[in-house]
Amino acid sequence: MNQSSKKTTLISWLCGAALSGGMLLLLYLFGDMRFANNDDTLILRTFMGYVGGHIPNFHIYLTALLVYPLRWLQSAFPLVPWFSWMQLAFLWLSMAVIIKSIIRSFANRGRSLWVGLLIAIAFALCFGMVYSCRITYTVTAAMLGAAAVAQMMNIDYKHAGDGEIIRGMLLSLLLVVLGYSLRQMTAMPTLAFCGVAFLCSTMEHFSFGKKAKRAMKPMLITLLIAAVVMGSLVGLREIEIKAKGMDEYLRWQKARIEVMDYLGTDNLPDSLMEELGWTENERLLVSNHWYFMDANIDANAFEAIAAYQKSQQPNESFAQTLSTAVQTLKNFSENEPIMTRSMILLPVLAILCAIGLLLRRKNTLWHWLTLLLGILLACAMLLYLAIQGRFVLRGMLTVVLPFAALLFCSPAPAEGGLGNGAPAEGGLGGGGLGNGAPAPTPAKTTRNKALTAVALLCLTACTAYYSVAAIPSIAKIEADESDLSTLLNTYQAMDEYALYEPDMLLIEDASMISDMRMFPDTSRGIPQNIIFWGGWGCKAPEYMALLESFGIDGDTMDATLLLEEDVMLARGMIDPIPQLMVDYLQELTGEYVESYCEEEYDGVYLFAFY
Repeated sequence: MNQSSKKTTLISWLCGAALSGGMLLLLYLFGDMRFANNDDTLILRTFMGYVGGHIPNFHIYLTALLVYPLRWLQSAFPLVPWFSWMQLAFLWLSMAVIIKSIIRSFANRGRSLWVGLLIAIAFALCFGMVYSCRITYTVTAAMLGAAAVAQMMNIDYKHAGDGEIIRGMLLSLLLVVLGYSLRQMTAMPTLAFCGVAFLCSTMEHFSFGKKAKRAMKPMLITLLIAAVVMGSLVGLREIEIKAKGMDEYLRWQKARIEVMDYLGTDNLPDSLMEELGWTENERLLVSNHWYFMDANIDANAFEAIAAYQKSQQPNESFAQTLSTAVQTLKNFSENEPIMTRSMILLPVLAILCAIGLLLRRKNTLWHWLTLLLGILLACAMLLYLAIQGRFVLRGMLTVVLPFAALLFCSPAPAEGGLGNGAPAEGGLGGGGLGNGAPAPTPAKTTRNKALTAVALLCLTACTAYYSVAAIPSIAKIEADESDLSTLLNTYQAMDEYALYEPDMLLIEDASMISDMRMFPDTSRGIPQNIIFWGGWGCKAPEYMALLESFGIDGDTMDATLLLEEDVMLARGMIDPIPQLMVDYLQELTGEYVESYCEEEYDGVYLFAFY
C-alpha cells in the first residue's frame, strides 16, 4: 500500500467513524432512540439480573461469544445496561465500516472522495438513521451483515497486496461472526451476499496461472479461514447446547414459537383438546400468552397442535402461493410506509448501476453478474419470507440492508485502476451510482460530468423523498398522557414497587410488556422479583431459578400460585379485570374466585386473587 492509498484509507476511516458517531449522537439527542420491541428488553433485563439476580451463561439467541463477555461485564459493573451499549457499539462499527467502504469504492477507482462521501451520507440517511433509532438485536445483526458485504466490496483486489486482501476479508468475516453471535438467523443472507461479492471478484481478478490475472492464494486462504471459523461456530454452539443440557429447553422454544408466532391455537377439535388435557379456558389463556401455568402446557402439547394445524392447511397451487405472497407484500406496504420507501429506493439504485454498466460496455461481465445475482438473491429471499409468513420488518431488513450495501458499494470497472493512488477524473464512477462508468477520456469528460450530476441529482431526490418522510418516525414526541403503554415512568414505577416489596413475587401480564427502555434507571438498585408469565423467556434456567427462590417448583406449579399471599399480578391497566384468569382458577379449584386491585402505584395496578 503506497502513501497515497494509506492517506485515502485513513481519510475514509475517519469519515466513517465521525459520521457514524455523529448519526448516533443526533439520534440520541433529537430522536426517540429506544428498543423497537420487547425482545431486546427481555434480553437486557435478563443480563442485568432482573430475573432473580441470575445472569445467564446460556441464551436462546446470543451465542457464547457474546454471552460470556456480557456476563463478565455485568458481574463487574452490575448497574450498567451492557446489552444496550453493546448494540450501540455494533451500530457505530457497522455504519463506520459501511461509510468507509463506500468512500473507498470510489477512491479505489480514482473517483472523487467528495462524491463517495455524498453517497455514503445518502446511505446513512436512507438506511442508517431510521433503523438505528428503533433498535432490535435482529436489525443490529443485519446492519453488521451489511457492513460485512460493504467491506468485501471495497477491497481493491487488482492492486492490493495479498496480505491487504486477506486482512480486508478477515474484517468482513469478523463482522459476520459478530452478527451471527447476536442473531444466528441473520448469517445466511449475509453469507449469501458476501458469497456473490467473493465469487465475482475472484473470477474477475484471479486465476490459476494466467499471466493476465494474479494467483488465487489470498482468496483460497480466506475461504479456508472462513469455512473453519463458521463451521467452528456452528459446532461450538452444538457442543454448548449438549454440555449445558439445553436440548429439551430449545425443543420447547421451537415448538412454542411455531404455534404462538405462526400457527395459533384457534379451532382446535375436542378430540385434540382432550388428548392435551386442556379446557377451553386454558386454551384461551394460552392464546393470550399465559402458557406457563401447568405441566400439560409443554413441548409435546405445542408439537401436537402444530401437527394438527399443518394438517388442516389446504394444499395451495404455486399460483395461489404467489397470490398469497403478493397480498402479504401489499399488506406490508400499507403497514410499513417507511420500509416501502426503502424498497422503492433499491430498484432506483439498481437501475443507476445498470446504466453505468451499459455506458461502460467493455469488461463488465463480472460486474453485471454481481448486480444480477444480487437482485435475484434479494428477490428470492424476500419472496421466501412472504411465502413463509415471516414478512416482518426486522426479518426483511436482514435481506434489504446487505443488498443495499451491495448496490452502494458495487465497484465500477475502471481502466488502469486507481488503487495505486494515481489521479483520475470524474465520471459516474463506483458505488451504487453508475456502477460501470467508462474511464473518462478528454472527449468524454464533459459528458461524464453531466451524467454524474444527473445521477447524483436522482439519488439526492430519492434521499430527500425518503428522509423527509422518515423524520416524524424518529423524532421525539410527547407521550399521550392517556396512553399508559407509552409512559416510561410506568415501568420505572414497577421497578420501584418491586424494590419496596422484595419478598413479593410480582407477575406481569401482557399489558406490561411494552417497556422499550434502553437505559432503565438503576440508581435505586435492580429488582429481582419480577417475572412475566409467558413469553420466550419462560422456562429458561434463570426463570426457573427465580421461581425456586420463592419455593416454587416450576415444573409442577399451576395457576393456583396466584392464590398465594406473597404473589400479585401487576398490570398496566385496571379495566377490564383479568377475567380469563379468574375463570380458569375457578375451573381449576372448583371454588368461587375473585380478583381485586389491591394497590395502585404510579400507573401500575397490583391485583390479588382470592
